[in-house]
Amino acid sequence: MREPWPKDTELEDPPKRRRIKFAYEDVEKILLSFRFKAHSEAFLDPAVPFEINGEPVEIPELPENPDLLTFVDKTDIDVSNLVKVSKEGEPNIIAVNIHYKKHRWSSTPIGTLHLFFKFILGEKVATPMAEVPRDIKFCMNCGKTIPTSSVYCQFCGLQAPTGGTMFKECRNCQMALPPPARFCKNCGVEQPGQTP
Repeated sequence: MREPWPKDTELEDPPKRRRIKFAYEDVEKILLSFRFKAHSEAFLDPAVPFEINGEPVEIPELPENPDLLTFVDKTDIDVSNLVKVSKEGEPNIIAVNIHYKKHRWSSTPIGTLHLFFKFILGEKVATPMAEVPRDIKFCMNCGKTIPTSSVYCQFCGLQAPTGGTMFKECRNCQMALPPPARFCKNCGVEQPGQTP
C-alpha cells in the first residue's frame, strides 16, 4: 500500500488533504502511526490535528501546549471506526491541521510528516474435510481447486492428471490439502510421507 505521507514529506500551507483508497477484505483493526516535525513556527492543531473522512482522530496523551506539538511521534492509534475499506477500494480523505505561532509570509515548507496505516486482517477459517464439496479436485500443478470433470486447469492451463487421491487431510487441523502438499497452508504443520 502506498503511504498517504511517505517519510519526510514536506508540508506547506494547511490544512493538507490527501485522498487514498484502501482495498482490503476481512479487516479486524486499522491502526494509524505518524511522526511530525516542524521546521518553523508551526505546530499540530491541539484540538484536531488529524481528520479522516471529516471526523477527528482521537490521539491519546497529546499535549495541549502548542510548544510541545512541534515534534510528535505516535504509534498504533485505533482508527478502525473512521477508515473505509472494501475489496474494490474505498476512498478516504486524510487531513492534517497545522497552526502557526505568528503570521506566516514565506511559502517554504513548514515541516515533515510520516503517516501510515497498519491493517490487521482476520484469520481465514479452515474448511474441514467434511465440508469440502466432493465434486472438486486439486490441480496437481498449481494446487487450486477445480471441478472433477476438468481435463485442464482453469488457473494454470496445464493438464490436470486423472485418478489418484483427490484430497488429503492435514494431520493437525484436518484442512483439505492437495496430495503433493508438504506443509498445511492453514496451520503450517509438515505432512507425513513427503520426500524433501
